[in-house]
Amino acid sequence: MNHPSKILRTFLIALSATSALFALWKFYLFVQFKNAAGQFDPQGGTRILWLAIAAALIACAAAAYLFFSAVNHDKEDVIHITS
Repeated sequence: MNHPSKILRTFLIALSATSALFALWKFYLFVQFKNAAGQFDPQGGTRILWLAIAAALIACAAAAYLFFSAVNHDKEDVIHITS
């Protein structure tokens, strides 16, 4: 597995943090969704919910890539005596 460069790591950290904050904001808007009369409407806001789910998936994917590339960092640097 190739290790991400510093620029890519910085970009993925920023993407993960921004997506997580965006997902939290959209989940909040989904919970607080109101209809035209100003009453809470638990059935509305499905577009907001899908945006929140997509942003959460992007944040999780970027964070998982960074985590797994950091975990496997030492495995490639091992030099065996027999090689």
